[in-house]
Amino acid sequence: MIDGGALGKSIKNRVNRQMMSGAIFCGAILVSVVVLFLWFPPLYLSFTYEDRLAEWMQVIFLTIAVILFSRTAYRQQRYRSFFMVMTVFCIYIAGEELSWGQRLLNLSVPEVFLRYNLQQETNLHNFLVGPYDTVLKRSSEWVLLLLLSGAAVYGHPISSRLKSVARLKNRLAPPPPVFLFSFFIAASLLELRLFEVNEAEVAELLISFCVALYSHCCWRKRCDDDGIITVKVVSTMLATCALLALFATVLVYQLPDMKKGMDSRLLSGKKSFAQRYRSLGLYHQSTALYLELYEANARKVWLLRELAENSRLMGNNRGFSDYNNRAIALDQAQYGSHSGEVEVNLSLFESYAQSDQRKQAEIYLIKAAKIAATQVRLFPNDPQGVYRLGQVYRVVGKREDAIRQFERAVALAPDNVMYRQELYRETQRQPDEKGL
Repeated sequence: MIDGGALGKSIKNRVNRQMMSGAIFCGAILVSVVVLFLWFPPLYLSFTYEDRLAEWMQVIFLTIAVILFSRTAYRQQRYRSFFMVMTVFCIYIAGEELSWGQRLLNLSVPEVFLRYNLQQETNLHNFLVGPYDTVLKRSSEWVLLLLLSGAAVYGHPISSRLKSVARLKNRLAPPPPVFLFSFFIAASLLELRLFEVNEAEVAELLISFCVALYSHCCWRKRCDDDGIITVKVVSTMLATCALLALFATVLVYQLPDMKKGMDSRLLSGKKSFAQRYRSLGLYHQSTALYLELYEANARKVWLLRELAENSRLMGNNRGFSDYNNRAIALDQAQYGSHSGEVEVNLSLFESYAQSDQRKQAEIYLIKAAKIAATQVRLFPNDPQGVYRLGQVYRVVGKREDAIRQFERAVALAPDNVMYRQELYRETQRQPDEKGL
């Protein structure tokens, strides 16, 4: 005679072991990511940025899921509709990640995506929510958090105590293995982007891994309340996908158009992340990225100003003076042959203002304002002149006037991504934030 109490205890212990194993694996992945983020910023960027390792791992995980879900739907009557839906879903997500081959095949971007997708990519998720914060983007992240949390609970045997959930597990969709509980919870929290350091990419990697592992369980007919995932299966899948993703990253980097785009996005990412590290008080990491950017282009005066600011924040007054003086020297060298350009005068204003030389700074700000106003008066339909006038208004704190000029620049050159991004940033900026 079977001892029901002993059987129940055995199942409970097995579930606990699976949850513990999943938590250890998930924790190890997250710790590795944190180590990269804190001690190896360039590697963290190379890992999480577009067309690089994390994205290719996502695509490979999703490809595995497509193969296994479709095979399971073909051979198994039970849950067939669910497996077919998951197959289509994984194809769609993988296609979106690769912008449906736009970059790989060097395809031209349809006009509607050029105009309204701020990343100028052939995908719907950036078309709808964009790369910046919007109400729609935040709402979608909260919906995803609820779905992931729901999946974690749905996979736990305790949820079967509700008759309605038990019926769903029996008729609609098999529960994911309890091993994935920690992965679902971690991904849901990372989707909230609390620190704005590409956590969403890590979340997407965890989600795609969960989907691939879930598809494997369904294919092996072991996705039930006491389903077991072995260390061998998890380790093999992670190692294999990581190696394939590394190979794919190296391979696509050999394509001239891909290499150019990947390098450009990484440089842009270093700039963004240097600012984010600073906002988190991680000044050494921020400085390391700014120095890499400076070595790539030593004529960028704004980089010297950023390095000076980091030095000031770290209490390094000597470093501050050195970087700021070098910025002023480069500005003055540019001014000799470009004194009539708004950008050069604004740069001099920024450099002198940073060192609290207010009289000198005011001279160049007034000159920049006069040049910009004159250019707009003489060439009212020149979007570049209108854009520069907007920059001047932003510097002097006239936010509404700056927004109007950026709106005019976008109206005159609707396909210019820089103007649209600048307009978006200014409309989202709080009135008391620094504009430039």
